[in-house]
Amino acid sequence: MVNFRRSADREQLPLPLDHVVLACGFPGSGKTYLLQLLERKHRAAGARFVVHDRMGHWQQLPGRRVVQTAEVEEAARVAIAEAPCTLIIDEAADAFPAHGWSPKRSPALNEVLKVGRQASAVGPWRRPGPVSLLMACQRPANVHPDVKGFLNRLYIGKFPPTATPDIEWLEDVAREPLRDVLEALPFGRFHVVYM
Repeated sequence: MVNFRRSADREQLPLPLDHVVLACGFPGSGKTYLLQLLERKHRAAGARFVVHDRMGHWQQLPGRRVVQTAEVEEAARVAIAEAPCTLIIDEAADAFPAHGWSPKRSPALNEVLKVGRQASAVGPWRRPGPVSLLMACQRPANVHPDVKGFLNRLYIGKFPPTATPDIEWLEDVAREPLRDVLEALPFGRFHVVYM
């Protein structure tokens, strides 16, 4: 559990970038802010990023390639060409909608998932594949269920609870049942992030 209002907790960054990381939570809970913090810290350490940015919130910087296009698939192709790197998708439901996503229609995104799963399966969990995914969405339910099977880490952003977080609190934050998602993650691979 990371409380960003405490300097000691902020020093825990950069949290590891496993192959597929999903940040979820209510609007305004700090999902995009968390992505930007992780990107800035890892980029300062030499990591490279490709950002799918439809809204113009990201700038081109050394180590950061911004792809401003409606098609997330195009950003995935750029990320594969620039590997090893991390692909940031600020709205995961744009890339992997719960209804209508297909590996056949998104070959580059599917390749990112497949290669990362293979890389994670043969080595330590903290060793990313050639292209890692760092994503945010309001609800995991908005993301295609097949994609959630590739999750290595889940961040849940929320203001501090009044009591110790439990599964019911986490499910309320994510606004959907999370037991199946959490049980599929390697032990301890989700973080509750206070903003």
